[in-house]
Amino acid sequence: MTFRLLAVDLDGTVMGPGDRISPAVRQALRAARAAGVHVLLATGRTGQSAAVYWRELELDPGPTICFNGAGVLELPAGSWWFRLTLPDGPARAVVAAATERGFLTQVYVGDELWVSREDPRVRRYVESNHIPAWVRPPAELVRWPSPPIKILVQGEPPDLADLRAVLAEWASVVRIVSSQRDYLEILPQEAGKGRALAAIARRLGVPRASVAAVGDGENDVDMLEWAGLGIAMGQAHPAARAAADVVVPTVQEDGLAQAIYTYIIPGHPLAAGIPGGGPPRL
Repeated sequence: MTFRLLAVDLDGTVMGPGDRISPAVRQALRAARAAGVHVLLATGRTGQSAAVYWRELELDPGPTICFNGAGVLELPAGSWWFRLTLPDGPARAVVAAATERGFLTQVYVGDELWVSREDPRVRRYVESNHIPAWVRPPAELVRWPSPPIKILVQGEPPDLADLRAVLAEWASVVRIVSSQRDYLEILPQEAGKGRALAAIARRLGVPRASVAAVGDGENDVDMLEWAGLGIAMGQAHPAARAAADVVVPTVQEDGLAQAIYTYIIPGHPLAAGIPGGGPPRL
């Protein structure tokens, strides 16, 4: 099978702990592009944050999946193919439920990030995502000029599980996913990396069978299911592993590099230099 389009998640797939991109992964992505494969990022991050890594990885001009599929941004032009928003009433109910329970709540309004308070989690998030944030008390957090693109709640996993159960009543009108163990994201119901990737493939004229995707989170499940080849990282969420066709080593073991050399550009001479190389774990 010849793959023409490769969608890669960012956190936990391209990048490991500390937002580090290993030399092996950088080299593998360059090799894929040199072989004629169009590589695109598929991330929960904002367009501004995704653009930082698009430039750092020197990817080709084209679409980038942002906000877990709630938006597709054309880079370097900076124009949006589309950007979805949450329904206003449910979004207000989600913010109220989260802030009343003391969760750090982040609301993405247009190109701005509003947060319910300043604390170490926010500072780490802002630094990692390369975006500014504006603190808004709960009463002002919902005074948006237009409904938000997404809502992100940060907290400890057991507490987020309890909140998720509370928010279940809105599950028919919003999409609730965990992108990292301490993140709970509320998205437009029609948003998803899989739907965004399908739209990109159609527009670029790439058949589904020629599309591969790599990810590690619950928010990657629909993308892994839709792609002609879905590849899960070794440390992936159980749902992502179940959705994938194959599982490769962890991000710390340069699993993305091994995925590229094993499945996307098999037989590439650089494959022998991958740390922990060898047959993939199926």
